[in-house]
Amino acid sequence: MKRIPSLAALAALCTVAVAPLQAQTNPPTVSFHTNAVFNVSISLSALVQVTTPVATNFAILTANPVKGSTKDVINAILADLGRTTNGAQTKLLWRIGDVGTTNETFSFILRDGTNDTDVTRRLFFQNSSLDYDRTATTLRTNPKNSTTNTTDYFIERLTLRTGHTFFDGLGLFLLRSSSLVNKGQVISSSPVPAAFRMAFAGAGTANDQPAVYRGQITAAGRKIEVQQTTSP
Repeated sequence: MKRIPSLAALAALCTVAVAPLQAQTNPPTVSFHTNAVFNVSISLSALVQVTTPVATNFAILTANPVKGSTKDVINAILADLGRTTNGAQTKLLWRIGDVGTTNETFSFILRDGTNDTDVTRRLFFQNSSLDYDRTATTLRTNPKNSTTNTTDYFIERLTLRTGHTFFDGLGLFLLRSSSLVNKGQVISSSPVPAAFRMAFAGAGTANDQPAVYRGQITAAGRKIEVQQTTSP
């Protein structure tokens, strides 16, 4: 998401050196990554083309209304990954990785217990294809505690790409950002994404049948997580 504003540094990457077991052994490197994660909800309605043959070279065409939810999107992605679609415990999250660093990333992930799977190749945002790409912003500051709140409005493109179901749609994207405050202490005075909502319309397929879509995707419940990784 190219136009999401850059985030203030929340935590620098840290490197902890582990004492070598042998004089010539390179110690492993432990890195800490600060991420922001959000709960994602998706609601869909579609008109799916149904073709009913009634005679040779003759068929009845019907635009059949269907609805979809976050669970349906999760199951479509799981099926495309070759996994069981009984994803009752699987959550769809939006993650800002390495917050405040030059390695900052935006991605959708599936979380099952403690296991995270990056599914950004199958569900992702893109810049709109409009000739005039603009953003309108409301900004408010509080000089008493040095915090800032912003609301950005722009047109965004959302794509779901799986083997049998996909859609590609445009819509108005509303991004709310705020300074990060923890127990009264300002961690980041610069605005950090806190929630978004996008209503969209587009086209694609549903179970390999032509379909036109409209729906809404939201992300809320911002949570800061520190991830530890070890490299040789």
